Amino acid sequence: MINTLNWQIGIDEVGRGSVAGPVCVGIVALPISVGIFTNYYLKKSSDFISGEPGEVPLVSKLVQVELASTDMFAGRGQAESLGVAAGDYEPSQIWPKLRDSKKTTAKFRQQVFSSVDQLQAEYLVLQASSELIDSFGIAVCIRHLMLVGLIGLTINNPNLGNNSQIFLDGALKFQDEYNFELLNSILAENKEEFSRLKLDLKLLEKNLKPDQILDFIKNISGDNNPSKNLNKDFNENPRIIMENFADDKYFAVALASNLAKHFRDEIMLKESVENPSYFLDKNMGYGTAKHITAIKENGLKKIHRKSFLKKYLQES
Repeated sequence: MINTLNWQIGIDEVGRGSVAGPVCVGIVALPISVGIFTNYYLKKSSDFISGEPGEVPLVSKLVQVELASTDMFAGRGQAESLGVAAGDYEPSQIWPKLRDSKKTTAKFRQQVFSSVDQLQAEYLVLQASSELIDSFGIAVCIRHLMLVGLIGLTINNPNLGNNSQIFLDGALKFQDEYNFELLNSILAENKEEFSRLKLDLKLLEKNLKPDQILDFIKNISGDNNPSKNLNKDFNENPRIIMENFADDKYFAVALASNLAKHFRDEIMLKESVENPSYFLDKNMGYGTAKHITAIKENGLKKIHRKSFLKKYLQES
């Protein structure tokens, strides 16, 4: 039976390789009709079918599901079961230039952040502090952020639960078991972002229980009988697409990447005011030569990931 999917969800992380500051994960939900692919990818790709003049181009054999148009984009038609809608919505000159945030400028990312409401997007950008990274490991933090963000968005919009195609960048994965101390810490660190979406924190916390997480995975993966190996089932499900360079290819992932990068950079700019000796406004927490020299001279601060900088553990 072919599923009808109306939503796309893109997920990306920023700050994995930094030595200071949080890791941030962007989770973005968009109507399918906004378009699946970035203009950058369409220009680079030769594997697409050109429709009649005025029709939405399709990329074949990518997602074998029928993708329905939504009411807000009525009149644009339904994408065929061989492919998905590809980039038909351009409310400004920003969106045709959207791609991996490592290849965009701070000014461009600010424009993306300021204009995202044009896309009727629903999103969360969640962070895990350096303390959580040191305690639980960065990969584990990222996977917990992904889960919390997805559950948060589905609480905000229940239609996402069984009507979404999920796109993940690179090595992002869901995992079999979740640490509830870490989940609760993530809730505490992200209250302001949950408040922006007017999410009920008590309801979100209730949905972060073992049985509720399992029900959520069943629902969003379209699998009524997942095995105990949730990582394998969830990440190999046809409704979950994981690809390297997805942030250059899939519009929702590129948007998640740029929102998360802007969000994290703003945090680092504020931190630079409190710790001017570390040039955080320039290096954004990455281990540049000047940053490492500053650590050698001044020691580590709270903002630093001590598990990444073990040989510089002398506090100033």
